[in-house]
Amino acid sequence: MTERFVLPIQSVYDSNGAPLAGAKLEFFESGTSTNIDSYSDSALTTPNTNPVIADASGRFSDIFLAADDYKVTLKTSADVSIWSADPYTIGSSQNFIFLGTSSGTGTAYTFAPSPAADSYTDGDRFLGILNTDSTGSFTVNISSLGAKTMTKEDGSGNRIATIAGDAQQAQTIDFYYDATAGNMVLLNPARPYDVTIANDLTVTNDLTVTNDLTVTNDLTLAKKINVTQQNSVTISSGAFTYTGFNARADTEGAASTDDLDTINGGAEGDLLLLRISHSARDVIVKHGTGNILMTTNSDILLSAIDDCILFLYQNTSWYEISRSVEKDFTSSKATSGYTYLPNDLIFQWGQVSVSGSLAVTLPIAFPTAGLQATCCQGYAFTTSTDAGSGVTAISTTQVTILNGAATGIQRYWAIGH
Repeated sequence: MTERFVLPIQSVYDSNGAPLAGAKLEFFESGTSTNIDSYSDSALTTPNTNPVIADASGRFSDIFLAADDYKVTLKTSADVSIWSADPYTIGSSQNFIFLGTSSGTGTAYTFAPSPAADSYTDGDRFLGILNTDSTGSFTVNISSLGAKTMTKEDGSGNRIATIAGDAQQAQTIDFYYDATAGNMVLLNPARPYDVTIANDLTVTNDLTVTNDLTVTNDLTLAKKINVTQQNSVTISSGAFTYTGFNARADTEGAASTDDLDTINGGAEGDLLLLRISHSARDVIVKHGTGNILMTTNSDILLSAIDDCILFLYQNTSWYEISRSVEKDFTSSKATSGYTYLPNDLIFQWGQVSVSGSLAVTLPIAFPTAGLQATCCQGYAFTTSTDAGSGVTAISTTQVTILNGAATGIQRYWAIGH
């Protein structure tokens, strides 16, 4: 009798391809929750711990089983379920087939191993490398035997559809065929799934959320919360739709600048951390034009990639809670200089020699408008004979100064936005 070689020691991995250090492989009597021993020697004299714990590389030591039917479960070190197999029968033939690299799309992968697979057999185990990221629920077709839907476990023993991002380009996926269901079951990478908690949740260490976390009662955090899922949104006609906490916005048609008037969607109490997608494409967040309300009652420009605004959704509007904008209080402390204020105003100053009337170029241009300016003489003058000076005009780029006395230094101040 011939039999395909199976690696005697195998590793298990997380959704990022990193070894699952401390993973737990637990054995039960088939169809029950009653533990049953596995052994570290072929004579079945030395029981393993149950569960068997993987080392730092995600590898399990020797495991020998008696001629019984088992239920086998794999969990992370934090007891998050990855998969369950029931029954697992000693002496059953389980093929372990390396498929090579796939072709096809992110929803329909095809594999052409050599030698070709001749059939799908219950329990067949496969390893394959993906040619592209998964973009939704996907199928696999091995040796033209027919496309089979890929499923995964949701952590509660239920099989659910795969979604975009469950598998990544150049990633090795581990899956098996379930003849009863007629589909494939993804084992690794085991992408984190949505979690709903019906009671209070107290977190004493770090909490990292990569998908949805729904808590219907109190959430108490003793340390930090990391929200890592990032959403990309594109402004259309001055608006985009809320898709989650962490959003990066791009301009419509990749324009160099765009106004954001309205954020559609959201539920009472939702939070939004808003940043831009590209440092070369500015977003102007408009106050009061739509349903966005800023604490300074003025528009805010997001122009640096790390600029961010935190909003709270309340009574159909998005209210600014806080912001970190690179230009806030950015300044030039020169004789002719400027400073950005957090309410979108810019204050500028300088000095220049003026004889008669002179249009003076400001240190920087006001993006929208110059509002007010003033000046004073900066030299010794005779009060009984020398005339005064003043600003006669202001634009986004210049102030015009009139000096009624002899040529001399004029000091000016201007404010705009």
